[in-house]
Amino acid sequence: MKLIEQTHQINFFTNNNDIVPNTLTIGSMLDKIGKFGFVPTFGQEINAITGEKKQILIMVDTNQTVRVEFPSHGIIFNGLGGEPQAFSEMVLSISRELQNVFPMKKGNRIAVLNSRIYQGDESVYSSLYNALFTYKGVNPFEWDNRIAVRKNIEEYQEEINSISTIRRAEISAPFLNNGMPSDCVLFETDTNTLPQNGYMRFGWDEYIRVLELLCQDNLKTIDNLQRYTSL
Repeated sequence: MKLIEQTHQINFFTNNNDIVPNTLTIGSMLDKIGKFGFVPTFGQEINAITGEKKQILIMVDTNQTVRVEFPSHGIIFNGLGGEPQAFSEMVLSISRELQNVFPMKKGNRIAVLNSRIYQGDESVYSSLYNALFTYKGVNPFEWDNRIAVRKNIEEYQEEINSISTIRRAEISAPFLNNGMPSDCVLFETDTNTLPQNGYMRFGWDEYIRVLELLCQDNLKTIDNLQRYTSL
């Protein structure tokens, strides 16, 4: 199969009511993370209960491949293209600078996600299906194989979820077939701390250390899936 594109996301779940998209905040951001090529822009979030709209700050690199968003519920790092290890290293570097802007910030959850989009012909999709499923004699045009494992990460007293999904689906994306629907296989990995633990236990130092361990686990999961992408 041919790798078409991959996306990355890292979430630091924290309360961002202290981040106001004004000139003071933007100036501090540019001073600390402007060296990564970021420029400020704005987005909107809508309160699902009240319908209230709120402006949020978004920092985007000049290539528009990396975004750092500051909605009310957390800091979201998004990446398009490139390798997951390079993206995670960049996020760690950015996070160390954000620590100087918002030193008192704490969070209760961290998540690392990667999605790889592949394309092949029908025979490749059929071989992949047969390698994943015991139900034979059919040739489905859509399917989903998901595994979720609970782990204790090394060097830190924290339980995590390590999730991998392989699915065949028709998707539409601007970087694929001019945005037209295309038959693809997606390899998705999601490594996260438990959502049931809402204690605000991650200051910046703890967040950075746990994030490093989550990224390592996510990379191992991606590597384990390579036996299927080579079909």
